[in-house]
Amino acid sequence: MPEERKLVTILFADVTGSTALGDELDPEDLRTLMGRYYAHARQIIMAHGGTLEKFIGDAVMAVFGLPRAHGDDAERALAAALALRQAVEDDPLLPPAFRLRIGVNSGEVVATGDSSQGDFLVTGDAVNVAARLQQGAAPGEILVSERTMQASRLAFLFGPAREVTVKGKPQPLRVFPLEAARSRRLLELPPFVGRQRDLEQLQLLLERTCEERRPYCLSLIGPAGSGKTRLLAAFLDSLASCPGLRIARASCPPYGQLSAAQPLSELLGGLLHGESASVSQAERTVLQACFREQGYSEEDAARLTALILQSLGLSAGRNALPASIFAAWQQLIEGCARRAPCLIIVDDLHHAPDSLLDLIEALLGMRAAVPLLLILLSRPELLERRRNWGASRQNFLCLTLPPLTREQIRTLLAKTEVALPGELREEIVERADGNPFFALELVRGLQELQQQGRSPTGIALPDTVHASLLARLDLLPAPARPLLQIASVAGRSAPRSLLQAIFLQEEGLTSEDFEEALNDLLLRELLAAEPTETLTFSQNLVRDVAYTTLARGERLRLHSRIAAWLEQQANQPSAQANTPLIAYHYREALHLARQGTIRQEPPFPSAVALRAFEQAGLLAASAGAFAEARRWLELAIELAAPDEQVRLYELLGDCFYWGDTRRAAYQEALERWRSLEQRDPLSGARLLRKLIIGDTRFSMLHPLTLEEVVRLGQEALTLAEQAGDEDEIWRLRVALSFGLIINQPSDPLEAQAHQETASLLFTNVFIKPISGSAEAHTHLETARNLVLQAIDYFEQRGDQVALSEALDALGGLDLFLGNRESIISTAMRRLSLPALPAEEYIDAINGAAYANLVLGQLQQVIDLGKTACSRARAELPLPYLSRTLSALAIAAFLAGQWEEIDALLPLLEATREQIGADVERIAHLADAYACALFVAQAREATAEWERLATLLRSLLPEEEPRLAADRGSLEALRQDDPQLMPVEGFRPDYLHLLYLLRFYSEHGLSAPPALLTGAEQLQSKGDSPLLARYLAIAQALATNNLAALARAIDEVETAGHLPHAARMRLILAQRSGDRQQLERARPILERLRDRRALRRLARIEALPSNAPPGRSAS
Repeated sequence: MPEERKLVTILFADVTGSTALGDELDPEDLRTLMGRYYAHARQIIMAHGGTLEKFIGDAVMAVFGLPRAHGDDAERALAAALALRQAVEDDPLLPPAFRLRIGVNSGEVVATGDSSQGDFLVTGDAVNVAARLQQGAAPGEILVSERTMQASRLAFLFGPAREVTVKGKPQPLRVFPLEAARSRRLLELPPFVGRQRDLEQLQLLLERTCEERRPYCLSLIGPAGSGKTRLLAAFLDSLASCPGLRIARASCPPYGQLSAAQPLSELLGGLLHGESASVSQAERTVLQACFREQGYSEEDAARLTALILQSLGLSAGRNALPASIFAAWQQLIEGCARRAPCLIIVDDLHHAPDSLLDLIEALLGMRAAVPLLLILLSRPELLERRRNWGASRQNFLCLTLPPLTREQIRTLLAKTEVALPGELREEIVERADGNPFFALELVRGLQELQQQGRSPTGIALPDTVHASLLARLDLLPAPARPLLQIASVAGRSAPRSLLQAIFLQEEGLTSEDFEEALNDLLLRELLAAEPTETLTFSQNLVRDVAYTTLARGERLRLHSRIAAWLEQQANQPSAQANTPLIAYHYREALHLARQGTIRQEPPFPSAVALRAFEQAGLLAASAGAFAEARRWLELAIELAAPDEQVRLYELLGDCFYWGDTRRAAYQEALERWRSLEQRDPLSGARLLRKLIIGDTRFSMLHPLTLEEVVRLGQEALTLAEQAGDEDEIWRLRVALSFGLIINQPSDPLEAQAHQETASLLFTNVFIKPISGSAEAHTHLETARNLVLQAIDYFEQRGDQVALSEALDALGGLDLFLGNRESIISTAMRRLSLPALPAEEYIDAINGAAYANLVLGQLQQVIDLGKTACSRARAELPLPYLSRTLSALAIAAFLAGQWEEIDALLPLLEATREQIGADVERIAHLADAYACALFVAQAREATAEWERLATLLRSLLPEEEPRLAADRGSLEALRQDDPQLMPVEGFRPDYLHLLYLLRFYSEHGLSAPPALLTGAEQLQSKGDSPLLARYLAIAQALATNNLAALARAIDEVETAGHLPHAARMRLILAQRSGDRQQLERARPILERLRDRRALRRLARIEALPSNAPPGRSAS
C-alpha cells in the first residue's frame, strides 16, 4: 500500500490494574490471562472490520478504515469497544479487577504498509488523541471524541459531555462517555422531495402484485444517501390503508455478523407475527403449525421447521444442503402469501453474506401464483458481487434512483428550516450533486459551526459523507484507484489524453492497465465520459475525497507532472484555455512544497511557474476577472528577482487601469525601481507618469494635490529627458494637465495659492521658461494649447491610446473653460478612434456620457450607457463599467425612465461583485445605487429602500474623508428628512450639488445659503445647463418668486426632467393655489408609480379650494 491519507477511527484499550495483577500472579498465569484478552480483542476487532494495528504491553491499538473504509467505521469502532468490554466482563477466567479503559477518536492519518499482510504504520494526531482519551477514561469506561460521537450519534447513546485536558492541545477536548448501542437505529427522515414518481412505481407494483396474484421482485439500487430509505418510508406510510397486508422486514448488519442468521431471524419474525423481531427455539411449535396449516404432514412440517431453524443456527444436527434450506424458506413464504398478500423488504443487501444472497436468488425463481412483493434495497456494490443480479428472472425489476435535480435539492434545503445565505446554499447544491444525504449533512456541518458560535466561511466535508465515499473508493482494484487519484488532481474534468499520459508515467502501469482502470471507473459511475474525449467526475465530492487520500508529496508530484504535460501542448488549439490550468497546477505544487515543517523543493524551476502565473494574470485581466488577475500576478512577483518585480508590479497596475490596486502597484514598482543599483530612467519616468495620471485622471478618493503633481512631474520630466524619449515627454504633459484640471480652486481663498503652484508647474515642467504670474484661465488655456499639440503629435505617431488620453484631457479643460461644443465633439472623436483597448473605450464612453450629462443631454447619456451595457454583456469586463452605470442611472432617474434603472440593477450587482474590495473603484457605483434608492423611496418599496441604503453606507466608508459630504447627506436622503441634512461642507461637484438642490426644492424648502453659494460659484466656472435648471428652481423658491418658479419648472420639463418638474408642480400648486398644476403632474407621477408624490398630491387636492396658499408640501 503506498503512503495515503485516510479518515479512520482509532481504538485504544488498556487493562487497569495490570501492575497489581503482575505482583499477585505467577508470570505464566498472567500470560494466560493476557492471552485470553488478546484473543477476545483479535476476534472482536476482526469481526467488526477493524485492523489490529499492534499490542503494546497490556494495551491494544486498532484501526477502523484500514486497509478499506466501510462508510461506518466510527460505528464499527464503538460497537467493537462495547463488545470487547462485555467479553472481558463475561469471561469467567478474567478476574473482576481485570477492567478496560478505552478511548476512541476519528481523524485523518497517514498510513503505509502491506495490505496483504495487514501490516500498517499509522501516524497522525488522531492516534495521539485516541491514546490520550484512553488514559483519561475511568476503569470500565469508553471515552469518545466529539468527532466520533457526531459520526455515530444515530446508532449509540452517550453520557453528558465533559472536557479533558490533553497534553499538547491549547484547548481542552470535549469528550463523551459511550453508554450503549441504541436498541433501534435512530432514523432521521428528511423531507420527501423529488421521489414522487418512484413512489408511484412502488405503489403500482404492489397493486399489480395483489391483482394478478403473482410474485414480483423489485431491486431498489442507489448509492449511499440517494434516498432509498426515505422512499421506502414514504411507501410504507402509504400502506396504512392496507390492513390485510403482511409485512416482513429484515436488515443486513454491516459488521459483527458473519452469517445470515440475524436477517433471517428478523424475516421469520415478520412472517409469523408481523413484527421483524428475532425468534428463538420457542418458535418451533408456531412454525410447525404454520406448515401444517399449509397442508403438510406432521413429519414434513417437522422436517421443514428443522431446516428453517438450522439456517438460523437454532437447530443442531447434520448440515443440510443449501438447496434444501432454500426450498424450505420458499415453501414457508409461499404459504404465508397464500393466506394474505405479503410484502418482504430486505435492507442493505450489499452487506449480506453470500449464503443470504444465494437464498434470495433462489426466491427469485418462485413460480407459485401468490401475491408476494419482494423489495431489496442495496447500493451499487451489490452488482459488483453479483454481476448477473436478477438476470433472466421473470417479474424482476430494477429501479435505480437517479440524483435529484438542482432545483429539487434547493427545495429540500428550503424545507430544512435552516437559514442559509444564498452563496452557501448554492455551494451546497453544487457539491451535493443531487445526493440528498450529502446536502443535509453539509447543512448539519454548518449548523454545528453556528452552534459553536463560529461563522461559516466555507463548507467542510462532514465525516459521515467522507466515510461513505471513501468506502466506495476503497473497493476499487489496483489500476483504477491510482487513475481516480490522478483525475482528482487534474480537476473536476480532464482530457482523456492527459490522464492516460500521467497514468503511464507511474511505474509498472501499461496502456492495457489504463483501459481496464478507465472501464472500471466508468462502470462504477465514478467518472463519466463526455463526447469531447473528456472525463468528468460524476460527483464533486468523489473528487474531493479521492484527492484527500493522496499524501502531500504525491499531490506535489502529480500537480507538477500535469502542469508540465499541459505546457507541452502549447501548439494545440486549446493552448490558451490551458493557461489558467497550468498556473493552477504550479500554484498548488508550490503551496504543497511550502507546507509542513520541512519544506520540499518543487520539481521545476521557479522561472517556469513565474511565466505561467504572469500569463494567467494577463488572461484573467483581459476577461475582466481582476481579483483573479491580481492573485496570479502577486504569485509571479513572489518568485521574481528584484528587477523583474519592478516590471511585474507595473504590469499589475496596468491591468487595473484605475483604482486602489493600480495606485498601490505603481507605488510599489517605483519604490523597488528606486532600490535598484542600475536604474533605467525611462522606466522611472513611465512609473511616475502613470502614478500622476492614475491619481488625477481617475482618482475620486485620493487625488494628488497640485504640489504633489509638481513634485512628481519635475522628477518624471528629468528622467524622460535623460532617456531622450519624446513620446514619454508628451505623455507626461498630458498627465500633468489632468493635475491642473482636478485642482481647480473651489473658493476665492484657494485661488492665490493655486495660481502660485500652477505657475511653478508651468515654469518647471510644462514649458521653459515662462515669466510672470498667470490667472487660472490663462493656465487652463496654456495647458489646452499644449494638449492640442500632443493630440497632433500622437495622431501622427498613430498611438491611439495616447491620443485617446490627450482627447480626454482636452474635454476636461474645455469643461472649465466653458467650450461646450468642443466638449461633445471631443468626446465623440474619442469614441471614433479605432482599435482602442477595452478600458480606454469604456473610458471614452464615460467621458462622452458625463459630458452630455453635465450639458443636460439626458437621452444621449442613456443611449451611450445602454450601448456600453449591451457590449459589456458580450465582450467588455464589467468592472470597467462602474462610472458608465452611474451616468446611465442618473440620466434615467432625472429623465423619468425609471424602468431603465430596474433593468440595470442585475448588471449593477454583478459589477459590484466582480470589483470586490477596491474601495475607490466601487465608490463610483454609489451614484447608481443612490438613484435606485430614490426610485424605491418614491414607490415606497420599504424593504428594497432599506437594503439599498445599507449598501450605500458600505460604499461610502468612514475612513475616506472625501466622502464625508456624501455620508452626511445619505442619512437625510434615507429618512427623507431635511432636518438631518448638513447645512455646510458641500462638495463642489455638479451632481452632488444637484442632488441636494433637488432634495430641498422637492420638499418645498429654501436651500441653505452655503449650498446656493456653492452651486452659483461652480456654475460661474463652467456653464452647466444641467445644474443651471435645478439652481433656477432653488433660487426662485428662496425668493418665493412664483412666476420665476413656474418658468423654471416649465424649462425643466421641456428639457426632459419629468420627475422633478412633476414634483415641483405640487409645490407650486400649494404655494399659488393653482390646481391645474396638479393635473399636469398627475399623469407623470402615475406613469412613474411615484406613490410618495401621489399621496402628497392627494393631500393638496383635499385642501379646501379657498385655503390660503402654503409654503411647503412636506
